[in-house]
Amino acid sequence: MNFNRENSSLETHIRGAAVCVIDHDVLMRTRLKELFESVGLKVLLFDSPAAFLQSDMGACSCVVLDVRLPEMSGIALQEELSKREIQVPMVFVSGSGDTATAVRAMKAGAVDFLTKPVADHEVLDAVFAALDSDQERRKKEASRAASRDNFTSLSTRERQVLLGVVSGKLNKQVAAELGVSEVMVKVHRSNGMRKMQVRSMAELVRAMDRLALGEPGRIPIRDSNSAVARQKRKAAPRAHAQTKRSHVEVAPTESLSVGAAEKDNEDGLRRASD
Repeated sequence: MNFNRENSSLETHIRGAAVCVIDHDVLMRTRLKELFESVGLKVLLFDSPAAFLQSDMGACSCVVLDVRLPEMSGIALQEELSKREIQVPMVFVSGSGDTATAVRAMKAGAVDFLTKPVADHEVLDAVFAALDSDQERRKKEASRAASRDNFTSLSTRERQVLLGVVSGKLNKQVAAELGVSEVMVKVHRSNGMRKMQVRSMAELVRAMDRLALGEPGRIPIRDSNSAVARQKRKAAPRAHAQTKRSHVEVAPTESLSVGAAEKDNEDGLRRASD
């Protein structure tokens, strides 16, 4: 990555970005601080991994660190962050790293492994690559959180219908499994897509993928009141009565009064269409 960037691109990286420098050498910390601040980046300094682990790591967009550090090596810190499921891009700048250490760090997800002495532009290139990675990760996390909130707002029936159509089933197949009419499936599908803030099936599939609901076609649609479900319970051996839970919890089956309300809504829709 070349450091020759336009001002607008630099502003995109600088906005809200904080580079955390971990190095026991005060001269190296000072040098890196001056370098990053010269391009407008916010810098947080730490003299050890322990000090960094006690800080607000969520504010960090990139970590620049040495391999040899007090009490805990840079590689050990990388492994510790992975155990804690803390995803932050790391750039190693070390004067003692060998090839095996560099390979180990890169396989564990490091953005770059630079060996001292290193030119300023090489450090900046690596840091901006790390900031690119962090920015993309945060965007995906925000999108996933929004999809999760939208999914939570769905009613039980809307969830069942959307999970069915995303798994590749036709409206009539979903209707048969849930024991409702195809008209009502279309109503719940429309309402559910509106709440999920999607306008097409492709957008719905992408939203569901962000939720990691499972493989298409393997998401169960469960409704203990449907005719198909009742027949399966009678025919299936008792040992197989327990079905595998999906990653998304579906609320308890709606009561018979809800089913009656759906029937009334269906009749109303048919009269309106006539």
